Amino acid sequence: MKQFQEENGHLCIRDARLSKWLSYQRHHSKNLSSLQRHLLESIGHADSAKRKDRHKHTWDAKFAELKGIFDQVGFVRTPTRPLACWLCRQKKHWALGKLTSDRCDRLKSLGVSPQENMKKPSITQEQEKLWEENFSMLKNFHEKHEHTRAKTNDNPQLGRWVAGERRKYQEWCVTCEERTKKLNSLNSVSQ
Repeated sequence: MKQFQEENGHLCIRDARLSKWLSYQRHHSKNLSSLQRHLLESIGHADSAKRKDRHKHTWDAKFAELKGIFDQVGFVRTPTRPLACWLCRQKKHWALGKLTSDRCDRLKSLGVSPQENMKKPSITQEQEKLWEENFSMLKNFHEKHEHTRAKTNDNPQLGRWVAGERRKYQEWCVTCEERTKKLNSLNSVSQ
């Protein structure tokens, strides 16, 4: 990890296994020894300001890539899947009011507009009841195991549901702020 940070100047890791390990350390830092915390802090892991700067740098880099294409061809075109996914997420954030006004203005300057028809899906009473039952199971799991990483081999229904909620959260498709708050109270969707 230290070698990666020294070579690249950041901890934005593309190796899935290492990235997952680093994320785990971040979420469970209270369980680390003082030596382990010190070692992670020595490479900038625990510095939230640096993480914010890294995210700002990533956003700025993607925007610069998009602007370069705009300057070349005169309109926004996303030739790569990662850039297309990034732009789609920005449009969703914008439509949901989760994008800063500065970023909205920068995207507007390229002729980009927020994603249309970002309606929250209607939820039936049956779906709401099922969601609450699954959340209750997750809460019990969390109380027993002190984490929310339910595996499909331990409890298939709960494991699939948690994986689905994480996927929705990562894709910014969480249907309801109240649900997000409940899940975040257990630190489940961001792990």
